[in-house]
Amino acid sequence: MAAPKNSLRSLKTRRQRRHVWLAGSAVLSFSLLFYLLGFSPERWVDIDALKISIVTWRISVSLAYSALFFLAATLAVGPLALLRGRPNPTNDYLRRDLGYWAGGLALAHMAFAITIHTDGWRLWTLWLSEAGFSGIKIQGGWFGLANYAGLAMVALLSLLLVISNDAFMKRLGMRTWTNLQRLTYLVLALLFVHGFAYQRVEQRLPVMRAAFLLVIALIVIVQGLGVLAHLARRRKTGRHETARLKKSAAK
Repeated sequence: MAAPKNSLRSLKTRRQRRHVWLAGSAVLSFSLLFYLLGFSPERWVDIDALKISIVTWRISVSLAYSALFFLAATLAVGPLALLRGRPNPTNDYLRRDLGYWAGGLALAHMAFAITIHTDGWRLWTLWLSEAGFSGIKIQGGWFGLANYAGLAMVALLSLLLVISNDAFMKRLGMRTWTNLQRLTYLVLALLFVHGFAYQRVEQRLPVMRAAFLLVIALIVIVQGLGVLAHLARRRKTGRHETARLKKSAAK
C-alpha cells in the first residue's frame, strides 16, 4: 500500500534538512583539515619541498579524510542501532544520506588527487608506467597498488551512488539491491589498501598514519560489535520462538 502523501512530504522535508546539516558538516570537516594541514612539516622527498606548497595536495588530503569520516558514520548507523536495541532496516535513509556525502567527497578527492602524481594530462601514468609503441607496462609497487585500488573504489562508489535511491530499489528488487549495497564493505577494504599504500608512497608522518589507522580500526570495532549484537538478538529470538512452540505443543 502506498504511503500517505503527508508522510512522504514529511520524509522529504526531513531529508532536505538533514542534507543541509550534512553539507555544513562536510564544509566544516574539510575546512578544519585544510587549516590544520597548513602547519604540516611534511616534505616531498624527490623535490625537497613542503607538501603544503602544493594547494591541490592539501585539498586532496582534506577531502580524503572528510570522506573517510563520512564513510565511518555511514557504516556506524546499523551497528549503533543494534547496540541500542533498535531494528536495523535495510533501507535506512540516514545511512543512505551519509553515504551520498561519503561518495561525493571521495569522488571530489579523486578529481584533485589525479593531478598530483601525474605529468600534465598524462593520467594513464597512474596505472601504466609505459604506454606506446614499445608496449604497455603495468605500474607496480605501492604506487601501482594504491592507484588500482583507488580506481576500483571509484567504480564501486559510482555504482552505489547511482543505485542508492527508491527507483532502483524497486527496479532491482529488495534482495538484489541489498546485496549490491553490501559492496560498501568492499569499498572499505579498497579504501584501506589505497590509503595505506599512499601513506607509504608519500612517506606520510606517523601522526597521519596513526589517524588513518585509528579511524579504520574504529570502523572495524563498531562493525564487530554490531555483528555480536545481531547474533545475540537472533539467539534471543530463537529462544523465545522455541519456548512458544513448546508452550503450543503442551496445550
